[in-house]
Amino acid sequence: LEFRRVLFRSQFTSLLPALSTLDNVLLPALLAGRRRDADLLEQAQRWLEAVQLDHRQQVLAGGLSGGEQRRAIVARALLSNPALLLADEPTSNLDGASETALFTLLQGLCRSAGTALLMVTHSDALAAHCDRTLRLEAGVLRDVDALAAAPLPPAPREPADSEIGRAHV
Repeated sequence: LEFRRVLFRSQFTSLLPALSTLDNVLLPALLAGRRRDADLLEQAQRWLEAVQLDHRQQVLAGGLSGGEQRRAIVARALLSNPALLLADEPTSNLDGASETALFTLLQGLCRSAGTALLMVTHSDALAAHCDRTLRLEAGVLRDVDALAAAPLPPAPREPADSEIGRAHV
């Protein structure tokens, strides 16, 4: 029986600006007790390549753009091979094109890695591309897909004359 973790990915970048991109990707694995060996380095470099940051692995995280930082966090998250990735606003503070590109990349990488993705977003455009959409409204979680598929309630009908009460004046 294999145990795979649930991983939380915050909307904040959480990269250490004084460490290289590669070291930031490796840090959680090293803190979890993995050895910095050739296998771990190769896995980290493959994830950096998957998020198109292989050419930026020695750049200090403080020197990365916002979109690059978000992609580095995706690489770091997927390095641990989680069964479930909880992503809180993973595309926040990005322009529309970068938001779409990062979401498409994140969704594709999770699918290919066999990682389920549960994402919180304020973007209806991104939510429309998810397999299932839930909406939190007034503290109640509603299944948007079920609401869309539910039949409309019957229209109110006009009461028959026999049902109308008469007021006596």
